[in-house]
Amino acid sequence: MITITVQYSSCIISLSCVFLQEAKLFIGLGFPYEGPAPLEAIANGCFFLNPKLTPPVNRVNTKFFTGKPTLRSLSSQNPYTEEFISEPYVFTIDASNSDEMDKAVKKISQLSVSKDWGQRVLLNSFISGFHRGGGETWDIPPQKKISPPKDFAHSII
Repeated sequence: MITITVQYSSCIISLSCVFLQEAKLFIGLGFPYEGPAPLEAIANGCFFLNPKLTPPVNRVNTKFFTGKPTLRSLSSQNPYTEEFISEPYVFTIDASNSDEMDKAVKKISQLSVSKDWGQRVLLNSFISGFHRGGGETWDIPPQKKISPPKDFAHSII
């Protein structure tokens, strides 16, 4: 049996973290984009069905992003979980494809994990995110003192 938590708009139908801790699956419905609820669900040990957005949404084709200072395109409801966490914890699927959805739900129902894995998954994806792109790495904690630019104080006044 699979317990399902459903997210829509800025509301989560689960009323407390206790419910998320009892659930096994958290289903995104496409909005809100990049909301914190999927990360909270994963932290509480839920798998996340992350809907693909086809075509990717951006400020040109989506009213929500019109006038916002971003040029990004989102390929799914939560691209962070798609890129940095992924399977077996996050299943990014075409929600209009019932076969793909059935396959993901069956796969999740066969997975057996302890409920404390979620915090470790998030921490690992966060830390590994510091070691991505351009060969630049970030030390945690920093090995040298990080200072703001010399003209920083003048730029915020």
